Amino acid sequence: MLRFGAYNRTLQPGPNWVPAIIDSVKLVNVTRDYTLKQNAEMLTKDKNIVDVELSIVFRVINPKRYLFNAVNPLDSVNQATASALRQVVGNTTLDGILTQERAEARNEIDKQIRETVDSYNIGIEIIDVNLEPAKPPEQVSAAFDDAIKALEDEKRYINEAKAYREKVLPLARGTARRILEESQAYELSTVLEARAQVANFLAIYKDYEKYPGIIGDNIYYTKLSKIYSNLNKVLIDLPKNQNPLLFLPLEKMIGNQSNIDSTINKSHHASSTFFSKADTQ
Repeated sequence: MLRFGAYNRTLQPGPNWVPAIIDSVKLVNVTRDYTLKQNAEMLTKDKNIVDVELSIVFRVINPKRYLFNAVNPLDSVNQATASALRQVVGNTTLDGILTQERAEARNEIDKQIRETVDSYNIGIEIIDVNLEPAKPPEQVSAAFDDAIKALEDEKRYINEAKAYREKVLPLARGTARRILEESQAYELSTVLEARAQVANFLAIYKDYEKYPGIIGDNIYYTKLSKIYSNLNKVLIDLPKNQNPLLFLPLEKMIGNQSNIDSTINKSHHASSTFFSKADTQ
């Protein structure tokens, strides 16, 4: 409320008595959200022209400051918006303002507008700042659409590669771990088997030093027993020129008659081989 043209007090909503001639009232809506838009072609950091549109939402929070601290508070907000927009766009490349740096540019513009309007002390609070998608000049619009699509494809390929890596690497690590554990197990079993053979040899060697003849014959016959146990043949100690078929039922000992010929042919070479005690040792 004004009294004789000077600020007197701020009236609250509801019935108020205002004497004519002495007092006058200037109404300010403090519950309304105002929207201001800024649209212009600007020069980017890399010397390209881009069409940028910005809208801000603000509210009057102090009627006294709004009415008396600036001749035109809305124009002050408009100038602060234009200044922040040009400064941020001028420090951003065209590709950045069109694609991945747009969110960062919006945040920087919001910060600068708030700081500037607060410094004016005009009773206005900035509620929101919205940077619309920037547009390149019409002459190169198609080329920039292709560039944006290429960037999106790049991100998609990178995400697919990362997903494939996350899928393959655990399998590869698991396979490598399994191979390593199998090799370690094989190494351990081989070493233990070798040690057991060495221990067995040393145990026999002590007895062999005491009784070389008995231990040697025992080793020889044990080796022959293992060899001949795997041969499908019958060994008979008979006088010279005497036919063993006259005395033994070989068919029952070896198998049926149909397998005798094949057995003799397969073991022909083995039957003509003589094992000596020296060879076995």
